[in-house]
Amino acid sequence: MYRRILIGYDGSEGGRDALALARGLAAIEGAELVLVAALEYDPLATPADAYERAVAEAEERLSASARGILGETPFALRTFGGAPAPLVLTEFAERERADVIVLGSTHREGLGRVLPGSVGERVLHDGPRCAVLVAPSGFAARERLEIATIAVGYDGRNEAGHAREVATALAADLGASVETITVAEGEGDPATVLATRSREFDLLVVGSRGYGPVRQVLIGGVSAELMRRAGCPVLIVPRSAEG
Repeated sequence: MYRRILIGYDGSEGGRDALALARGLAAIEGAELVLVAALEYDPLATPADAYERAVAEAEERLSASARGILGETPFALRTFGGAPAPLVLTEFAERERADVIVLGSTHREGLGRVLPGSVGERVLHDGPRCAVLVAPSGFAARERLEIATIAVGYDGRNEAGHAREVATALAADLGASVETITVAEGEGDPATVLATRSREFDLLVVGSRGYGPVRQVLIGGVSAELMRRAGCPVLIVPRSAEG
């Protein structure tokens, strides 16, 4: 299912949360973890020797901190200077045909919440052509990081049907269980119901909104609300060609 996994990593608390979550996906046979870091150094405005030295130091620091979370799990690190992180992530993901981008949440709003920071928000609104997975703040400090239980939000629409297909395939790859959560009309606000039930699971899968380019992540009302309220990692899958 997800073999080419990109992680937005800058050594921050949110970056460590993303890395800890991606470690769970590394259980997928053949999965490849690629850490992507946008550096503040501009190669066009910095002398070549100084730029190379700064990049080498940054790569050493980021690799060392990543090993502290990933342990023996293999990974590659790619660094880029002179471009904003959202652009780096979306362009690299498209060029490398990534299956999923893993991001952390901001830590400003308290632990346990899925609330993307400025980089995550920009990536989500730019509509990458691969799935986006967001870790709640403080995820790296949790005792259990594996993904054993998966929920999928379903409302009968094509996008939700595709999300259920993705959740089922991902559960098979991870040896996890999967449960469909259906919120029928009159049973309450879908985002509220899903956010409440999300605390029971290791991962919540939802579809993109029902219009826009295919194979692209597009945030709709429910998914945007879940980004603020879910108690577990949230995976937003892009629209399928059949959507």
